[in-house]
Amino acid sequence: MSAEERRALKDRRRDELRRAILKLKNRGQSISITAVAREAGVTPALLHNTYPDIAKEIGSLLGKSSRAQRDAARDDLARRPD
Repeated sequence: MSAEERRALKDRRRDELRRAILKLKNRGQSISITAVAREAGVTPALLHNTYPDIAKEIGSLLGKSSRAQRDAARDDLARRPD
């Protein structure tokens, strides 16, 4: 495989990973490295090692969703009567 073919494959996989993130979001499913990798048909290790920028993006999404869940739970508890 030539360098150009490898680059094209890497670009296609990057697009597949981004589509996988969007699909999971649109279905309301939780987003994780494993879920995105499974949806894209690759391994989590490949995602971490070859696409660290996408792994970081997923990590930031995880942080936002866990913060949102925490904040929603805190707000719910604050509204409950003692």
